Amino acid sequence: MSLGLSMSKTELSTKTIVCGPTIPKECDNINLYGGMCFSIGPSLQQGGPVPASLQNCKTTDIAFLLDGSGSVNRNQFNTMKTFVKGLTTRLLHQNTRFALAQYSSGCTIHLKFNMFERATWNRQVDSIKQQQGGTNTAGAIKTVV
Repeated sequence: MSLGLSMSKTELSTKTIVCGPTIPKECDNINLYGGMCFSIGPSLQQGGPVPASLQNCKTTDIAFLLDGSGSVNRNQFNTMKTFVKGLTTRLLHQNTRFALAQYSSGCTIHLKFNMFERATWNRQVDSIKQQQGGTNTAGAIKTVV
């Protein structure tokens, strides 16, 4: 079991949103932590509906960072894309969003979380072309984070 608590309150509302994790669920060696959120009024009574974006606390975001530098050959780059497509296919039935970036000398974000489309994900990954160039791994990690 996991312990912890998240609380959020804005100046515009008298209510506080309180979210807590529950028992982790293992999925292909990845632990996913679901949770519950409650809207609490000023008298510490649970009140009103919780905004839809906070109801389940179960969205998992996964960002992939592909090495598209010149030190990786085309077959290796395609192997990385195949891995990404395979893993996402196995996790699509869950409440998971994906993002994808590629680095060489610089870092290009190909797909942001809000651009992720389940129906066209494989085609989106297939359309990414290897950049070649240098290898700036640290800069890419900083950009993605």
